[in-house]
Amino acid sequence: MPSAKLCERNPIPSRRRRRKVGVDKENIPPGEIPKPLYNLVQDDKLDLKMKEKPNDFNIADFTYVARSTASCQFWEKQSPSFIECVLQTSQKFSSTQGILQLQDLHVDLLNECRKCIKEIVEEKHWSERLQSNLYVATHGLRAATVVLDGDDRKSHDSMIKILYHSLVTVSDRISHIIKIDTVVAICIALYECLGRLLLTLSSEGLEFESINGSFMNFPIPTKSQKMLNCSSIPRHQLFKIGIHSTLAVLKVIFHHKKCGNIEDKMFGILTDLSYDFTDVMCETISHVCLVWVRVYAGNGAKSLEIISFAKGAHRLLWDAAASEGNNKKAMYLRRAAILALLLKVDDSVDDLPNEIERELLQKCGEPALNWAWKTAATYVQKTEIAVPSLEDSNLQQFHFQIGKVLDDLFLLLPRKTMSYIEYCTYRVLHVGIRPKQNVSL
Repeated sequence: MPSAKLCERNPIPSRRRRRKVGVDKENIPPGEIPKPLYNLVQDDKLDLKMKEKPNDFNIADFTYVARSTASCQFWEKQSPSFIECVLQTSQKFSSTQGILQLQDLHVDLLNECRKCIKEIVEEKHWSERLQSNLYVATHGLRAATVVLDGDDRKSHDSMIKILYHSLVTVSDRISHIIKIDTVVAICIALYECLGRLLLTLSSEGLEFESINGSFMNFPIPTKSQKMLNCSSIPRHQLFKIGIHSTLAVLKVIFHHKKCGNIEDKMFGILTDLSYDFTDVMCETISHVCLVWVRVYAGNGAKSLEIISFAKGAHRLLWDAAASEGNNKKAMYLRRAAILALLLKVDDSVDDLPNEIERELLQKCGEPALNWAWKTAATYVQKTEIAVPSLEDSNLQQFHFQIGKVLDDLFLLLPRKTMSYIEYCTYRVLHVGIRPKQNVSL
């Protein structure tokens, strides 16, 4: 038997002490920001395990982050199987194994998500805790959307409001957020979730259609359709939710300014997305946002509201052009910005009401003319081409599309302006009397 002195020198830890150490290590006080597990453990074997069984470590990461959120008490009580079901349902956006348990707890899950988002909205300064709240709430909301009962209109409307407030709040604070990659992925996932909820309203008096190829297939209201009040959310608020949410997610993407798959090791891939920055900005404004605005204009909107939306879309695209290094893409963005200012969409969209169109032309007509000649002059200056340039297809196409709009605009302006003459002068200097029509940008 070992001597007493040896036992004193090498005491054997009791079971109780070992268990206590484990509990202290795992019980993170609410509000304390934990570091990701992959930062705490630097081990080659751990990386190998993550490749073999990534889901196990997604659950561990999620649980770890959830302990620092406003809903920490809820998640501490949940089993690993429930957390795995939430994550898989959120990422796949479809039913997965264990969905019955999720259906039983979806009301509690929605309440916890609301608690997380409420803290984000109320806090003035962005922090890692708020980012953790956003991450956990996003997975919870997406999972709850899949199991939502179609007859549960109260929960449905509540989720629409939560998703809207989440997107707008993050968009307003995006300049203060450090981990933008992660937040962009989360906002796109929230936007996708909101679109899915709005599309389900079509069966209850609200007519929406999903446009293939539009950003995240976000639905748009159909033209000439008088939207009915079928929920606790008033009709005009639904329009504002669709417009503001689209502008919010585009503002977040603009701050990201990077193309490719958005992925974060800790947060996982919420949305498998590969996009071109310029195409997403222009196409989403033109085919989603402006369609919402024009249909809203025909459903009782005020002139000042519509003009405000037009200016907001224009400002976003113009700022994006200013940060674009490629001169061709910058002109493409500026052209889209000018068309957005005038709410010009394809011919399939209804005309604006006369009063709104008159107000829009009065307030935005002359600025659009000024932006047009400045765009063309900036392009020529940066490309250093000789003018008139009959071979530059980009300049030809710009003047053909914008010139046609501005020619019609000049005839409708309440008072004639020198800005149109100035634009026409630049057009003749750049591409001659008539730009070619059979070119593409």
